[in-house]
Amino acid sequence: MSPAQILERVIQRIPHPRLINSIDLTKGDSVRFSWRGTQFRVGPQLNVEEVQGGLLASTAQAILLQALLTIS
Repeated sequence: MSPAQILERVIQRIPHPRLINSIDLTKGDSVRFSWRGTQFRVGPQLNVEEVQGGLLASTAQAILLQALLTIS
């Protein structure tokens, strides 16, 4: 998926999309954004990781968000 398609999917599926901010489409083929105070990175295969400083982590929130994005 392209970054634009990823962002569209996130906005469609995430609860309370108006709480999304700090959207960054400049990190290659992934999208970074903040939602409710937590920063996430979503890759082209809809893999989700939480951004923690300079590290990417597979947290419970990231796993749940990934499930929301990938369920048909």
